[in-house]
Amino acid sequence: MIALLLLLASSLNSGTSTSNAVDRGDVINALESAIAEGEDDASLFFNLGNAYYLQGRYSLALRNYYSAELRVHRSDVHNNAQKARSMLKQKHGVELSKPEFSRMPWSSIAMISGLLLIIWQFYLVVFSRRHHVILPISLVVVVMLCIQYYGHRRAEYVIVVSAQASLHLDPELANELSTVFEGQVFEVQKHQDGKVMVKNDVGEAWIEGQSVLTID
Repeated sequence: MIALLLLLASSLNSGTSTSNAVDRGDVINALESAIAEGEDDASLFFNLGNAYYLQGRYSLALRNYYSAELRVHRSDVHNNAQKARSMLKQKHGVELSKPEFSRMPWSSIAMISGLLLIIWQFYLVVFSRRHHVILPISLVVVVMLCIQYYGHRRAEYVIVVSAQASLHLDPELANELSTVFEGQVFEVQKHQDGKVMVKNDVGEAWIEGQSVLTID
């Protein structure tokens, strides 16, 4: 299995044709199964992206490269994602910009800072016998931030995997706004009856759920 994954990565980096002898279907099934079972290593998503790329399924490749990018900062992941975007641009004539994913809410950053402050205050109390009024204040702030953090809905993103799809004004998909193409990424607002409300350049719109896949 490891040898196959290394061969796939080597094939992509060297520009080998999609007609090589590696059975990518088996590799894809194995990687998909590992991820479905809870494996969360960025290399699984990266190699799954490579396998889809070599099959010419560039939107699925891009989805997995983005999933890898959510877990690691590596030049090979970024470069392969750019290759997939370039192939989709050639296919549809649409420029795909690199999406900016929300990695950590500000509330969680503040909460971590507050916890570090509390630890420092306990150190002063225990070892220096000094007490500061900021300690109880920090405790209150961290409790409030915990409530906000755990009630906060992390941003969810989807990528268009159909060759093209339509954005609509309403969940009934009656009033078409515009056409979107595979590889485009949107932030999700909510799901309803198999439809997805997403953010676009001018506000919010609805798209058929079968046209997109979640990036996670």
